[in-house]
Amino acid sequence: MIPENFNFFWSAHKNKMFNARIVDSNTLSVEWRDGITSHKTKYDLNSFIELLLKKQIVIIKGDDRVE
Repeated sequence: MIPENFNFFWSAHKNKMFNARIVDSNTLSVEWRDGITSHKTKYDLNSFIELLLKKQIVIIKGDDRVE
């Protein structure tokens, strides 16, 4: 199960850490920083789950990785 709010690493983005929040059954709100610049976008939840299943994304809960 994916938590409502979580952080994750994404291998396609050099393992940059992102913060995500589930908006509804189809959408994630994703935020990240590049130095001092903050970015925010919406992302399809089903596409995210596919990347998670392919192990291209690792969810972080506190200090622990969630498999």
